[in-house]
Amino acid sequence: MTPELAIALLAVVFTAYQAYLSREHNRVSVMPSVGTTIHWDARDDGIELSYSLVNYGLGPARIKKMDLLFQKQKFDTAEHAPVEELIKKACDGRLALHVDRSALPRPGFCILAQSEYLLFRAFFPKLKRGEESRIKSALEILDFHLVYESVYGHRFELTSVGEKRG
Repeated sequence: MTPELAIALLAVVFTAYQAYLSREHNRVSVMPSVGTTIHWDARDDGIELSYSLVNYGLGPARIKKMDLLFQKQKFDTAEHAPVEELIKKACDGRLALHVDRSALPRPGFCILAQSEYLLFRAFFPKLKRGEESRIKSALEILDFHLVYESVYGHRFELTSVGEKRG
C-alpha cells in the first residue's frame, strides 16, 4: 500500500466517523424531555390548581399515547372531557370544585420545546391556604401514563409520579 493510498483511506474513515458523530449530535440536540408542573394559587374565595405537561427538552415531543388511570385502572377517555370527568370522580362530592379548563393530548399532537400543555385548571371554592393537602389526598388515586417520541423516533415514557423511561 502506498503512502498516498493509506492517507486517502484514513481520510475516508475519519470523514465517516465525523458524519456519525454529527448525526448523533443532531439526535441529542433535538431530544424532548417531558415533565409535569403543578401551580397552586390560594385566594380569598378558594384554591386554584393547575397541572401541566412541560417539555423541558430541545426538540418537540410527539405524543404516541396517553392513558388516564383511576385507582391504577385505565379510565375511559372516550368521554367529551375525560380529564374533567376523572377529577370529578376522584373528588366524589367530598370537595366542591369547578374545572375551568381540561384537555387531553391525542396521538400525533406535539408539545414543542420549552412549551407547556395544560391538562387541567380547577378551582376549589371555600378552601383556604394550607388546605392543599385535602385536594392532594382526593387526587392521589389519579395517575397517567404518557408515551412520546422525538423527531428521530426515540421513545420515552412518563407517569404522573415522575418515572421516566427512554
